[in-house]
Amino acid sequence: MRILEARFHDEKTSGPFIIVGHVYCDGPRAVIKPARDELERPDVQPIAPMVEKLRYLVQKSKPYPFEGLRGLRSNFWSFVEIEGDKA
Repeated sequence: MRILEARFHDEKTSGPFIIVGHVYCDGPRAVIKPARDELERPDVQPIAPMVEKLRYLVQKSKPYPFEGLRGLRSNFWSFVEIEGDKA
């Protein structure tokens, strides 16, 4: 199983990206786990709409979500492969 860290880059602020969650990819199957740390931080914008957008992006990346998300060209989103013990 491969894991992608979903990052949202807000163009309105020059601050760091927001980790929206992790996408666990196993062939055509993908499971999203929202990032709890970001859910509890009051200094970042609400994450729920970003999680919904992430779900949409995962759905549109089928039949191979790992490859589809890694190939996505966006000013707002990036998907970085991470090791299993970091997720």
